[in-house]
Amino acid sequence: MYSLFALLPILHSLFPTVFAAPSFLNHSEPAYCPGGNPGNDVQAQPALLGSVFFKRQADQPRCGPSQGNQLCGLGTCCSGTGFCGTGSDFCSVPQNCQPNYGFCDSDITPTGPDTSAEQRNAQGPVPYGQFIFNCTMPQTLALTYDDGPSNNTQELLDILMSAGANATFFVSGNTNGKGAIDRTPEWVSAIKRMDAEGHQIGSHTWSHPDLNNLSSEDRGVAMRKNERAIANILNKYPTYMRPPYENCNSESGCLTDMNNLGYHVVAHSLDSQDWANPDNLSAMVDTFDSGLGQALPNGSMLLMQHERFSVSAINLTRYILMDITQRGWKVSTLADCLGDDTRNWYRTPSRTEPATMAIDGCVVSRNGFCGTLNVFTNKQECDDSNRNCYTQVDDCNSANKGAVCDDMKNICDFQSLYCASCGTMTPNISCETKDFGFSNQP
Repeated sequence: MYSLFALLPILHSLFPTVFAAPSFLNHSEPAYCPGGNPGNDVQAQPALLGSVFFKRQADQPRCGPSQGNQLCGLGTCCSGTGFCGTGSDFCSVPQNCQPNYGFCDSDITPTGPDTSAEQRNAQGPVPYGQFIFNCTMPQTLALTYDDGPSNNTQELLDILMSAGANATFFVSGNTNGKGAIDRTPEWVSAIKRMDAEGHQIGSHTWSHPDLNNLSSEDRGVAMRKNERAIANILNKYPTYMRPPYENCNSESGCLTDMNNLGYHVVAHSLDSQDWANPDNLSAMVDTFDSGLGQALPNGSMLLMQHERFSVSAINLTRYILMDITQRGWKVSTLADCLGDDTRNWYRTPSRTEPATMAIDGCVVSRNGFCGTLNVFTNKQECDDSNRNCYTQVDDCNSANKGAVCDDMKNICDFQSLYCASCGTMTPNISCETKDFGFSNQP
C-alpha cells in the first residue's frame, strides 16, 4: 500500500487545490545560481530536502547514473535525486528531470505541422546568427524578460500599459512544470495579450536546455517545438531568440544553427542579477543604477530580467519606468531599439491544422489567410463559429485572394457537417475541435 507521501503526486495531479504538496516537499520551483559567463543563469542542482522528502519517494523505483544508469518505466520520469515518478517534482525541466533516464516535459511535442521545411530568408537590417549586446537607438532602454509566461505576466502587462511602455518577452514553451504554453489557457491568453498590446515575443527555447551541449539536430528540435507552440497561439513565430544561460557559441556550432534557422541571437548589456537575488529589490536597484550610471548620456541599454521572479518583474520594473522617465530616456522593445520594422519580428507558417491549434488561437493559414476557431462548449458555439467561418470566406473572396478562399470554404464545409452532428444544445455536452478535412487539402 502506498503511503500518503507516495500518493501525493497522483492526488495533486487529480485535485491540485485539495492535495497541494506542502512547501517543504516542493522542489519544483525555479532555482538558478550564478556561474559560467557573466550574466548566465546557470541551473542549480536540486537540494537535499530532508528525510520527509525521501520518505515520500521511498517506494519509488530508482534511476539515473547513481543507480547504475537504471531507466524509469514507460511514461515515468527520473527526478534529479534519482527516483522514478510523475508530476512536476519528477518531470519538470530544466531543474528536476534527468532526460536520459525516462520521460521529461521536454519530450512533449506541440501538435501541428513541423516547421522544419519553412523558408527562413533573411529579412531586415539586424544581423543573424551572432550575438546582439546592445541597442542602436540613443537614450533608449530595451526591456527584456526571460522564462515567461508566468503568474506575474498579467500584472506586468498592466504596469507596462499604464506607463505606455513596450517590452520584449523571450518565452519558453514548457518549463518549470507550468504546462505547455499552447495548451494552457492562461498562457495562451497572456501571449495573445502581449502581442495585441504591441510587445515583442521572442523565443527562449521549448525546454530551456544548454544549447552548447546539444547536437545540431536537438538544437533544431528545441527551437522548432517552441516555434510550433507560439504559432499555435499567434499564427506566427519569432525571428529573435535568447539562448538559455546565454550559452550558444561558434565552437559548438550553435551560432551557425541559429543563423540557419533565421534567428537573431540576443544577449544583454546589463544583467539585472535578479537570478542571484530574486527577493532582494535593493540589490537589483543597485545593479540597475550602477549600470545605467556608466552609460553614456546619449547611450542605450539592453536590460535582462526574469519574468518569473515577482520582485524583478513587478517591483523593479516599476522603479525602472519611473527612473528612466526622470532621466529623459524612453523604453522600447528590443527590435524597436535596433530600428527593426515590426514585419521582420516574425515568420508566418505555411500550414496550420485546425485540430492542433491552441485555445482561441488562429487555426487556418494558407498564403497569409487566417481564420479563427474556438473550443466549443456546446453545439450553438460550433454553429456560431461556422457562420463566422463562411463570413471570412466572403471577406477572402472580396479581397480577391483566389484559391486560398476555396481552401477555406472547404474547411468551413467540413466544419458545417461536424456541427450538424456533434453535441446537443445542452451546455454540458461539448463539441471538440476537429481537423475539418484540412489535412486532406492539396
